[in-house]
Amino acid sequence: MKGYTKTPYKVEPVRGTRNLRVRVYVPTELQAKYGKKEIRESLKTPDKSAANRLAAVIAGRWWQRFAEELGELSDPIAKLQGEAEQLRVALRSEAIDLETADVFFDAALESTLETLVRGRGRDEDTGYPLLNDAEESRLERVVESAHSAISNPLHRTLGEAIAEHLTETSKVLGVGTQLDRATELRKLEAHYGTSFDVERLTEKGLRRYVAEAMRDKAKTKTIQRRFSNLRVFLDWLKYSGYIDTRFPEDLRHAALSPRAANDSESSEPWPEGLILEFLQDPKVRPTMKALAVMRLYSGCRPEALASLETDRVESDRIRIIGDKNHPRTIPIHPTAQPLYAALKANARDSWLIPGQRPAGKNQTREFAIGRDVGRWLKKRKDAGTLKANCTWYGLRHTFVTRWRNDLDLRLEVMQELIGQKADRPSIADKHYRASFAVEKLAVELEKFHWPEAIEKTCLELAKDLPRMIAGEKPRKTGKRRALSHKDI
Repeated sequence: MKGYTKTPYKVEPVRGTRNLRVRVYVPTELQAKYGKKEIRESLKTPDKSAANRLAAVIAGRWWQRFAEELGELSDPIAKLQGEAEQLRVALRSEAIDLETADVFFDAALESTLETLVRGRGRDEDTGYPLLNDAEESRLERVVESAHSAISNPLHRTLGEAIAEHLTETSKVLGVGTQLDRATELRKLEAHYGTSFDVERLTEKGLRRYVAEAMRDKAKTKTIQRRFSNLRVFLDWLKYSGYIDTRFPEDLRHAALSPRAANDSESSEPWPEGLILEFLQDPKVRPTMKALAVMRLYSGCRPEALASLETDRVESDRIRIIGDKNHPRTIPIHPTAQPLYAALKANARDSWLIPGQRPAGKNQTREFAIGRDVGRWLKKRKDAGTLKANCTWYGLRHTFVTRWRNDLDLRLEVMQELIGQKADRPSIADKHYRASFAVEKLAVELEKFHWPEAIEKTCLELAKDLPRMIAGEKPRKTGKRRALSHKDI
């Protein structure tokens, strides 16, 4: 890019932490405006490969902004658009009133037209500058957008809305998921344009965008992920009050390939015999059993429980904040309370589940446990004794199935426990219903139970847990070892 004297960005460690950060260098022409030569942003991950991918997204966002600002120095129409944006920001902060903004914009428009006349010449009939069709259409869009922005300073452009959405979701999404979300939304931004008014989004335009996106040859899971990211973003726009249009549900399903129905099957609940076999298997590590019991009595996601810190665990309740849904305080089932107490009393550091390191695409602490449980399940699937869609994540469905189908307990209490919305689960929705008091949740949770054999095994696990954890070796999640002659 023009104005750069060295590599546009660099990934480096942050002093005093394990995380990495990106340094994006500011072009020389814009250094006076920003008051600095580089912009630094934390990547919030120690993984180099994930950091490099995320740094490319962040740097690309800054490059696009720099390119637009550099274009304003030589493009009068772009400069007019930038001045209109500054007026909108001033109106939003109430630094000026509407009448003053109109006067300033009219003056800027006259100055722009004079500049264009000096560079392109004047039409003798109309008195306007001589512009080609593309330039004339662009100028009309800028003026129309500027008037709309000044009359409604609270409106959002697509670039602003995407930046705000990614900032909000960065607190609850992993690095890999955040990277996928940013990549898909940048494609949407490139299709419509950064300065596109989100209020002008229509179902017809969205269908056209989806049709163009479907021309790319991609796997079914990739297509599902792309449209899921798009749907969540548009739902967020609607709930934030920026648009009235909601992403049509039929688009996401109609766009999938014929084999999508088989690929998108939900996880099968674990049979009671499989739960008992898992908890009694001597080859299964105690931390795997402990996390399984915690999930059997709460229905929470594994990453939320694996990231529990001891200061968020009390004798009868826990505080969940590392979940994809809203932070919440939930009670501990009486059968699982001895297990939590044993884990907290024998904690080696600030974490409740010991010996876990962030790993995998999303840098989660439960990665090694989920991987090993998956291998344990795979042996039984290969032997033909277990269905293919019975997974580690399926323990969440096991809790829900037991709660609703077997015991027929209150649905709204179960949704509060697992962090699910009343009507439809969505990361983007910020408007959750009022939370239940923990005491009321505890009364209903005490009615929940598993068969006697499973509950007895859980209580025995809590007694033997300190001895078992003391003899457990830490699991490695680094690079795979090289093959030796013993492996051949």
